[in-house]
Amino acid sequence: MAKYCKFGHIIGTDDNCRACRISRYVKERYKNPTKAMVAARAGKVGRLQTDTARDKRAAYFSSELHKSRARQNALALAKRRRSGELPPQMKICDTKPELAVEVTLDSIGVRFIKQQTFGPYTFDFYLPDHKILLEVQGEYWHSLPKNIANDLAKASFIEHHYQDLQLKYISESEAMAKNRLFAVLKEFTGATLLSENVDFNAVSIKAVSDDIAKDFLARYHYLTRFRKNTKICVGAYYKEELISIAAFTQPSYNSVVNRHGLPASAVVELSRFVIGDKYHTKNLASWILSRCVRLLKTRCKEVMLLVSFADPHFGHNGTIYLASNWCADGMSKPSYYYTDSGGGIIHKKVVWDHAKKFGVSEGDYANTNGLSRIVTEPKRRFIYWLRQPNIKKDINKQVEAICAICTNKFFVSSKALSRAISRHGYYICHSCSISKCWNAGTYKNRPKSVKTNREEYIDVECRCGAKNRIKRKSLKEPYRCHSCAMKEKWKNVEYIAKQKECHRNSNKADTNEFVDAVCSVCGAKNRIKRKSLKEPYRCHSCAMKEKWKNVEYIAKQKECHKKLIT
Repeated sequence: MAKYCKFGHIIGTDDNCRACRISRYVKERYKNPTKAMVAARAGKVGRLQTDTARDKRAAYFSSELHKSRARQNALALAKRRRSGELPPQMKICDTKPELAVEVTLDSIGVRFIKQQTFGPYTFDFYLPDHKILLEVQGEYWHSLPKNIANDLAKASFIEHHYQDLQLKYISESEAMAKNRLFAVLKEFTGATLLSENVDFNAVSIKAVSDDIAKDFLARYHYLTRFRKNTKICVGAYYKEELISIAAFTQPSYNSVVNRHGLPASAVVELSRFVIGDKYHTKNLASWILSRCVRLLKTRCKEVMLLVSFADPHFGHNGTIYLASNWCADGMSKPSYYYTDSGGGIIHKKVVWDHAKKFGVSEGDYANTNGLSRIVTEPKRRFIYWLRQPNIKKDINKQVEAICAICTNKFFVSSKALSRAISRHGYYICHSCSISKCWNAGTYKNRPKSVKTNREEYIDVECRCGAKNRIKRKSLKEPYRCHSCAMKEKWKNVEYIAKQKECHRNSNKADTNEFVDAVCSVCGAKNRIKRKSLKEPYRCHSCAMKEKWKNVEYIAKQKECHKKLIT
């Protein structure tokens, strides 16, 4: 049976189709495998067993010999692509920096083509109106020797064969910082941000799924990562298009909960709030935020307090919170970020991720790559009370306590305070207690728990002597076989009553049973199913006569007749 590609061609038949070229190339590689592929199929490739082998492998990949070989292989591969022996290299999916660039180009109204091929090379974006090729450079991937050589080969090819085109680069740090990405693309294209006037009466607010919110935040929010423990995500729709997302999650820090003496379930944090780039209309943000809070109040009856943070580093001063009647509640602890030699801002999570990939600490990675650590000013905290009358009851149940280490004030239950004093001699908060245990080695030296396979079959014996073989997850102590368990159930009065009720319901009349029915108009007798019987019963001819007396039914039939003729 012939297989077709996504463009409708038989796979491997059309040379102008990308999917056909890729599938044909994959088939050729499968028929003529490399030595590594043969070894992988034979199951000979595995983890390095000895420390000597691992050290030898690490020393080779960090040597100049590996870099020169990778460079030579990349140049040889580029030569084969230029000669037409190999098809152009194509991506399977977009990276997060590429998605950010795509959204920004859409918002400023620049026409672009993704994954455009010139000769043997494929480029991330092509701007035909500006004759510009854009390459989004991931910091880790484009730092590898073979990819550095491939980038140089791309630049050389464009310089010699397409002199009317300009090749521009956007780094990962520029792509992930919204404000800086706008400035870079504006410098390349001279375009400005497009905005659309929004009619507030046409905006609808409703809850959305986590997947929809995650995709929208990845496209428009400067922090693309979606927070876990989401309570509810609320979206704003304008002309059936999603224009805004508000994600409410559990608080990041317990200090917010303890400061106001509320249970953890009564406090929710507004962790993400973003509006699409084309809809930055005056007062729209505060209007949508107030409606999202109103929906949260009706959906989550147990929530009393909302909290959110405004980061001055990204130009957020909390204006929309104050416009929506939120209250300022102090400042958070200062954070930090990194800058490169060109002044580009790099989030600390990006540096930590790259350091983890290279197997070094965050500080060593920053020093090796010339990154400077910049401490930011504290974030501004805002709160909004949803149900204030119930607060006094909850506060009266708890007492004020001062941590002996960080000297912060907390509202805790009297039972928790007495337990902490009996254990430590004084009260310490949760975060300080964890730090103390880690420093003392309590967590490091504790015995590791042994995981059991719950799908494993084990032998069990009932008290009646019967032996069975069941899964471990189905075992309940004390174990009883099926007959003993049923005997135990039938001794229960409630179970007997329930079974009698089920038996009584099963004896009810069968709806599929045929019964005799007499038409109430003409007296004709018919035999129909019980579930089709309606009082008063009319036969088919009498029912149709009743219908044709209705003017609307006649007009509907005429309309259907006209459609059939045309």
